[in-house]
Amino acid sequence: MSNTTEKEIKVEIVDNFVNITERIYKELKRLIGNENLSHSNVIPILLNLMQVVEHYSLLSGMQKKTLVLKVLDHLIEDQFDDKQEVDKMKLLVQMTLPTVIDTIISIDKKKLQINTKKGIRKLFACCK
Repeated sequence: MSNTTEKEIKVEIVDNFVNITERIYKELKRLIGNENLSHSNVIPILLNLMQVVEHYSLLSGMQKKTLVLKVLDHLIEDQFDDKQEVDKMKLLVQMTLPTVIDTIISIDKKKLQINTKKGIRKLFACCK
């Protein structure tokens, strides 16, 4: 039996970040199959990826977020040949997904609540 501490494991995980990225990338590819990343499916693919990364409990939240974004970059580079398309998709990921990830985490941790019934009532208040 090994006497490895949790701190040593964390250091090992950080040291092997590239290996973890590659492992998660392979898992994502298995989950999405032949589906290509596009503007219309980036959020569902993000959600799948976040679920995979969540299993790495020794990583901090920021490390998980970085990992998700790195894996998406890898997917973009793998799937697109046209440099302009790569740049467009990377820009989409860089400009929107960090905030989307933070919002999803806030909803998951119940720090942000969306009350759809109240919102719908307000929206249609003028129709009463």
